[in-house]
Amino acid sequence: MRQVTIHCDLRHTGESTGPCTKYADPRECGVEDMQEPTRSNPSWNGRTVKVIPMSPAGCTGRIASAVAWRAFQISQDGGFAPGHVVENWKRAEAEVVSPLCAGLMMASDRILVTTNATRFKEGAIEICAAPRRLIIFGRPRECAARLRQQEDHSDLQGHGIVDILNLSVEIDPSRVTARFSQGMLEIELPKVRSTRAPLDHGCGRNQEARL
Repeated sequence: MRQVTIHCDLRHTGESTGPCTKYADPRECGVEDMQEPTRSNPSWNGRTVKVIPMSPAGCTGRIASAVAWRAFQISQDGGFAPGHVVENWKRAEAEVVSPLCAGLMMASDRILVTTNATRFKEGAIEICAAPRRLIIFGRPRECAARLRQQEDHSDLQGHGIVDILNLSVEIDPSRVTARFSQGMLEIELPKVRSTRAPLDHGCGRNQEARL
């Protein structure tokens, strides 16, 4: 296993989620149902973490939903003035979505991602794992007051920030695990097992020829 230094993925905006024209109700931005059961792990200092295996389309939908909720807040603060949909969306995306800064340890069969858990406010931390993308949803300690939470949108509470890590190799989302360790959030990403048969290199043909 080899250790890699702090990594900040600046490619997190590989494709913009684009403004949802109905962000007055953020929950209408399509979020794909997860295909695997949600797995919870032990809590730490009032924080809990759960891993959700998800398709790439499902991850994009979750990001759009979080951005849409912030865009709604911005629009509400501006009195829902017309003509600012794109502007509000871009501002919301800049405030909510950011690259994941983490330490990486690479092995032949897995990747270990370590990030500071104390930057998240007490409550639920959700990790969405796709084949080539890792997304962490949580509430930031330093600006939790800025992202107001309302009772009628309780299902969106705790999704104040979205940290994204794009992966250069394919992982198995169904086997991703996460845990807290000494104030850090450790996420293990098993790589996809190779299903290719080993090359023959002509050995079989030589044996047949001798027969």
